[in-house]
Order: sequence, then C-alpha cells, then structure tokens
Amino acid sequence: MTALEYAAALRRIADFYEQHQDFPLQYLPSIEVFPDDTREEVVRIARVLGGYVTKKADGHLLVLVKDFGGVSLRVLFARSAVCESRVVGVRHVEERVVPAHDVEEVEWDCGPILGDPEQLPREAVS
Repeated sequence: MTALEYAAALRRIADFYEQHQDFPLQYLPSIEVFPDDTREEVVRIARVLGGYVTKKADGHLLVLVKDFGGVSLRVLFARSAVCESRVVGVRHVEERVVPAHDVEEVEWDCGPILGDPEQLPREAVS
C-alpha cells in the first residue's frame, strides 16, 4: 500500500464515521507506525512531523507523538536501535520460584454473527 492509498483509506474511514456517528470509537485514538529502527529515520520522521512533537520513552520503545486534534500519530522505534544505553546503577532481584500449576487451554467458537452466511447479502459477510 502506498501513502496515497493509505490516505484515501483513512478518508473512507472518516466518511464512514460521519455517516455512522453512533459507531463505537477506537479505545485509544491513535495511529501507530513502526518505521525502520535507525537514528537517521528518527531524525527524518521528526523533521517530517514538524511543529510540536512529543518524545516519550515507553519500555523498550522510543515514541514520537504528534497530536492532530484528539487523534495522535505515534511513531515507534526500538530504543536499543536508536538510543545509547548507559548503566546508572545496579539493583538486586530476589529469586522467585513459580510453583507447578495447571493452566487451561481454551478454544473459542463464536459462530456466525449475523446468522447463516448463505442467507445474507454478499457485502454483509465479506
């Protein structure tokens, strides 16, 4: 998919929401992008985003965030690839032994959501 095709698809989603204003919203209103994990790409992306961009550390990720009026574009990089680590201290971790135990293995059977797929209009099941 090209950037132009992606933009067109986002516009179709926006049109859908305008037509179905009672449709549930995304839990976290953001789009996450995972580009190449290079320092050069971080710099390039930050320049392309322009304006006010927030840089966050999130676990093993470096995240650049640009807000577009309530929906954010989050660009995620592996910190180990684009940042330098340095040891700032040492902490002791106590041994933890997990007792043997059983874990259920489950499968889910959801069945047809809208009834028999053979009796529905084609666009309802595709």
